[in-house]
Order: sequence, then structure tokens, then C-alpha cells
Amino acid sequence: MKTTKHPRELSAAEADAIVADSRIEAAALQAHRDGASWGVIGAQLGMTRQGARQRFERLTTS
Repeated sequence: MKTTKHPRELSAAEADAIVADSRIEAAALQAHRDGASWGVIGAQLGMTRQGARQRFERLTTS
């Protein structure tokens, strides 16, 4: 098996994705607290109102 740099790059990309997801969750939660509807939040993220609600609503009760 040939050793390559790809595993390191994949690990770094995964770490970046985790950070990005955390930022998106924090921004969506703050936007909702500030009065933005799930429809507005979803539109900004390229998803439906229902998709945004399903993804982020759990954060509003934690």
C-alpha cells in the first residue's frame, strides 16, 4: 500500500467541516433567537423552511 498525503488532507477537511457545521448551527440559532423565521434561515442555507426547522429546532430547546 502506497502512503500518501490524502489521509491527512481528509482528516483536515473533516475537521474543517465540523467547525463549519458548528458555525452554521450557532448562526442559525442566533438568527432564530433574533426573530428570523425558519423560512428565512432555510433560504440562506439553500434548504426549505421545514429542512431548517428539522435541522436546527433541537438547538432551541437545549
